[in-house]
Amino acid sequence: MPRDRETLRRVFLEELPACSLVRAAWFGGSDATDRTDRWSDVDLYVLVQPGRTEDYCERQECWLERVAPVLRRYRLPEPTAHGARQEFIQFEGLPEEHMLDVCVLESFDPGAWIGVARHGTPQVIHDPESLLLEPAVDRDALTERLQARRATLGTTFPLFLHLAPKAARRGLPIEAQACYHSFVLRPLVELLRLRYCPQRHDYGLRYLEQDLPAEAYAELLALAWPTGIEALPRDCELASELFWRTMAQLERDGIRFPAPPA
Repeated sequence: MPRDRETLRRVFLEELPACSLVRAAWFGGSDATDRTDRWSDVDLYVLVQPGRTEDYCERQECWLERVAPVLRRYRLPEPTAHGARQEFIQFEGLPEEHMLDVCVLESFDPGAWIGVARHGTPQVIHDPESLLLEPAVDRDALTERLQARRATLGTTFPLFLHLAPKAARRGLPIEAQACYHSFVLRPLVELLRLRYCPQRHDYGLRYLEQDLPAEAYAELLALAWPTGIEALPRDCELASELFWRTMAQLERDGIRFPAPPA
């Protein structure tokens, strides 16, 4: 029988609800945002009983043996920034894209892991305690923090904008490209996110085709791939124009969040 991401998902759909160590479990990523395609990996989140992470992981290893032998794996050094045990696993005989990205948690802050606007709708595997509910968000506090970030970008963007064209004029294409990405493109993207999708203000360059209006995305796309070192100074000028236009819109309209889900 062919083995693919559905084979991997099926194992957890069968085993997790019956495991007494598990308080809640869900699929996130593309399964939660309705963008699954033939290249999608499997993003799994498992909340276990306190102190039982190792016990759970031993059981998980037994389940994975039913899928295929492990080809390669990497576990993030701990403590991780998000507090979960996170591991990436690829399997023999499965497409490399069908990697398992699994987070095992012992404590659970819904605001960090759940929320339709940021993470999509979790595909619930097991939740007998009804833990996986839409969390309340303190919009006032978040707005204040994002306004402060907007002000910071208004200072740092013009301060460092010159670094990319300076490197280009010195004939240093690799350095120029690195500076363009770090000091021009990324802060521009962050500001566009504050304007159009503040709930995912920290998502960087991912999902922009979904998060930005088509016109804004097209304008950004034209700036994402400088055609050469000669064109880079002009691209910086165009990026600066878009940055300050967006800044003016934010100063006029403020931070606006989408309507909460019904």
